[in-house]
Amino acid sequence: MNVIADQVSKYAEVRKILSESQTELTNKLTNLQLKKRHSAIDPDDFLSNVRRTFENFLSELDASESNQPDVSDEDRIRDTIDSLFDGKMGQPLSATDLEALYAEGKVRYEQKRPPGYLDIGKSRSDEVYFRG
Repeated sequence: MNVIADQVSKYAEVRKILSESQTELTNKLTNLQLKKRHSAIDPDDFLSNVRRTFENFLSELDASESNQPDVSDEDRIRDTIDSLFDGKMGQPLSATDLEALYAEGKVRYEQKRPPGYLDIGKSRSDEVYFRG
């Protein structure tokens, strides 16, 4: 799921980079005031070609994005896995049991006792949950 979310976010990032690049290029060439200060340099055709190239690339980007899988799309593999585990999993731990488990984990981490102590320091901010 993180891979799909990362790929989806890249479309917006690419659009932003293209927009900023095109704006910056246009502004820098405009700020040179070439039409007033240099008779031999005319960036208009160049900027027009750049604009068309950017527009073509953005059209390709739109087409590619429309084919990008969505995390909410049907996932037949996940459905198969879910059916394999259906009715074969116990109830969630109680709050008391969870607190005891966390306390035990903390001691294990401090003592560098497996399993899991090598995970200390790993970021948990990228965890994503779905389907309950």
